[in-house]
Amino acid sequence: MRRLGDAGARVLADQLKPGDVIGVAWGRTVLSVANQITLPDPITDLTVVQVSGSSTGEPDFSPELCTSLLSSRIRARCVNLLAPAVLSTPELRDMLLEEPVLKKQFDLIHSTNRILFGVGDVGGKSTVRISGIASQQEIDDYVCNGAVAVIIGRFINAAGGGVGGQHDARMVGIALEELKQTPNRICVAGGAGKIDAILATLRGGYATHLVTDMATGEALLEQ
Repeated sequence: MRRLGDAGARVLADQLKPGDVIGVAWGRTVLSVANQITLPDPITDLTVVQVSGSSTGEPDFSPELCTSLLSSRIRARCVNLLAPAVLSTPELRDMLLEEPVLKKQFDLIHSTNRILFGVGDVGGKSTVRISGIASQQEIDDYVCNGAVAVIIGRFINAAGGGVGGQHDARMVGIALEELKQTPNRICVAGGAGKIDAILATLRGGYATHLVTDMATGEALLEQ
């Protein structure tokens, strides 16, 4: 995890330019990047924006922590998303997104020119299962419908297509198609347990840059 974070941090740092708006997801690898990034020289007018609503689950790699830590490390303006990651009904989610303050925040999310994200598998010890964004039954239902990976809380199948459902309709955060509209998309992920998840992510066209470890890279090439 530390080596992945270090590599991801160097890739992101090398690409940053004045005026960049950087979207930040959540998870262990994203937090590792945020914790290790350094800039050799200050870069002006940087903004870091949280692209997924806040979770009440695991606080150690929450969206707001990843966003605030990265912005602090690179001395950027920090914009947290002032909403829960998941609401109780799709109707309530739609009503909340009509609030002017959230419309303004989503305008900023849609203006990101870079985004940093990880990929989650759906196994028994996966990040998504301890994050609190979905119940175990909801995750199991998505798996039954073909889900093999999670990207910023959204489930995808082996071909990279989105797996819709009630949980997806209650989420507050960047959607999969909105993710693909971001020009520069750095995905940091690795490990034998994530081969299928990373393949799905690449097949879906969600990443412009992939940071992974040697063993995972070789396994991906074999497939």
